Amino acid sequence: MNRFLEGAAVAAIAILVAASSTASASAAERLPRTFHGSWTADPAVCGQTGELSPMHVDGRTIGGYEHGWTIRTWSRRGDVWTGRGTADDDQGSTPATVRLRLRADGTLDFATSAREPFADGPGLIRCPSRPGAGR
Repeated sequence: MNRFLEGAAVAAIAILVAASSTASASAAERLPRTFHGSWTADPAVCGQTGELSPMHVDGRTIGGYEHGWTIRTWSRRGDVWTGRGTADDDQGSTPATVRLRLRADGTLDFATSAREPFADGPGLIRCPSRPGAGR
């Protein structure tokens, strides 16, 4: 009888742990849509493709020319959003962290490290939406 109760207790604990893991995974934060779009330091680059194309942010991926990031989870501390996932390029994928912050003037700060400070210079500007995009 004791083995039965021990087995039942272990099963109950396993169920509770699984349920709490599922709850925390479903409670993961999503990057707000205000961050989504194309961003660049040079407005002349907006609308271009290839090497001069702007960086595109959509919540699950951040893409640039020949490199990008696939984000599995987002978390927020104050006004800084941290994405954890992989950096992807033609050589493969490696674990990576990126950080984003919208400034009061609407520009974007972007860092490719959990510890790297944001640049002191101007932030990235949002490219205008293309007519018909998102349809």
